[in-house]
Order: sequence, then structure tokens, then C-alpha cells
Amino acid sequence: MVALAYNFESMRTAASRYFINVESCKNAGVAVVPLLKGADMPVMTLNQAKMLLLIAAIYENEIGLKLVPEMIGLTVCAFGLKTAANKTKHTFKDFRVLISAAFGFAGTQLLGYMCHAAFSHGASVQNLFKKIMPDKEQLQKLTQKIK
Repeated sequence: MVALAYNFESMRTAASRYFINVESCKNAGVAVVPLLKGADMPVMTLNQAKMLLLIAAIYENEIGLKLVPEMIGLTVCAFGLKTAANKTKHTFKDFRVLISAAFGFAGTQLLGYMCHAAFSHGASVQNLFKKIMPDKEQLQKLTQKIK
């Protein structure tokens, strides 16, 4: 499917959405089956990394060491999602499994669609997170509005 989407632009959106949905469902399944405490996060992060690589390949980005910053950003996002899921699970103790599955699915969807949006609008691997993350000035304006 990657080769088809790589060669035909009209297939790129459908193929990237397919990979996003497949990896999201995998991560929801991994979150539902808690074999060892904390063992789900590396598996889920690897699924998300695979998804990022597939989407990058679809949009004609070179796969290699240039993707290291994106993989680090993806891992940081995964830690943030895991922390949010754990805090939510402590609040709603009866729904721990459902909350884990929901965060696994929704977090993977979020990361996948962010990568898809950036790559489909011409972002290269080098400036992926620059396109989807606000810069320092925007963050300062936002924090001043909140205060």
C-alpha cells in the first residue's frame, strides 16, 4: 500500500488514514491487555514510530537518521499521554482498562493525524515539529492570555 500511495498522490490520504486507524486499533488492544505494569508503553511507542515512518514514506520523505528528532518528539508525546492516562485512571478507578484503551487509541490518532497534516502540507522530516508546534512567541502570548 505504501508503494501505491507513493506513486499516486490521490491515494496518499486514504493510505495514511488506513495506517493511522490500524495502528490506533493495535494500541487500544495493547492497552487493554496489561501483561506487565508499564510494558505496554514501549510497544505502543514502537507502533506509533512505525506509523510515522509509513506516513513519511508515503509523502516521499527520506527515511533514515534524519528522523531521529521526530522519534524523540514522538517518545516525549508518548510519555505525556501515558502520564495523562495514569492520572485519569487514578481518578476513575473502576474504568482503568477503558481509559487505557481510549488514551491508546486517541493518542495514536492524534499523533498520526498531526504527522499526516504536516507531511501533506509539504513539511519535510526536518521541520515536522516546527510546523505543528507553536513557536516561543506564540507560547508566551498564550500564557499571558491565561494569566
